[in-house]
Amino acid sequence: WARLMWAAGAIAFLVPVASALWRLSVIRRTGLPVAWHRAELGRLADTRGVSLSIELLEHEAVPGPMTFGITQPVIVLPLDAREWPEAELRRALMHEIEHIQRGDWLMQIVARIVAAFYWFHPLVWTAWRRLCLEAERSCDDAVVLSEERTEYAEQLVALAQRMSAAPVQPMLGMANRSDLSTRVTAVLDDRLRRGRAGFAL
Repeated sequence: WARLMWAAGAIAFLVPVASALWRLSVIRRTGLPVAWHRAELGRLADTRGVSLSIELLEHEAVPGPMTFGITQPVIVLPLDAREWPEAELRRALMHEIEHIQRGDWLMQIVARIVAAFYWFHPLVWTAWRRLCLEAERSCDDAVVLSEERTEYAEQLVALAQRMSAAPVQPMLGMANRSDLSTRVTAVLDDRLRRGRAGFAL
């Protein structure tokens, strides 16, 4: 009975993962290719050392920028992104490119599957949420190392408002709106050390 309970729980927590992957595949197929800002995307990718070809799409189903994919990464923007100020769009692309450079998509998929198999252990879910938050904060750090912190914090606040008003729930690979207040605080904290940790650490 214990094995059956464990298997049932694992399947129940794996179903949303499979559903999210299917929804993302639909977004990739039905998203509109973005012709504008291709040169800027390539320049930012070169700056971060990303050699993979990144596909840039816009889709009505996403309330905010997101990225997914391993060997063929894609960045998806909401439909109103073409109306964003130049600096705001650049910061959003920098954040998503850093996710690609770090390999966060693969990390999130693996971690989410592990959490599904250990669904009965609350600390696993705590670790999963913390892992996602720290990935977002690392990408925020990559942005604020070269961009103005206050303006980026205001952009994150606007993103939180946009996601709260959106009828769709955030998908796997998209920032969680409940983490945005923590991220804004971290962005504005000038005592924090920025940049990548050393290999040993």
